[in-house]
Amino acid sequence: MAASRQYYYCLLNVFVERRKVSELFFMAVFTVIKLFKN
Repeated sequence: MAASRQYYYCLLNVFVERRKVSELFFMAVFTVIKLFKN
């Protein structure tokens, strides 16, 4: 039971990290688009 809980937390952590990375990526793309429009 403890092992599956650890696995679940690991999965959750990976998901959260991936979300942070994708948010940074979208922010970077948005900034580049804004720069090119000016």
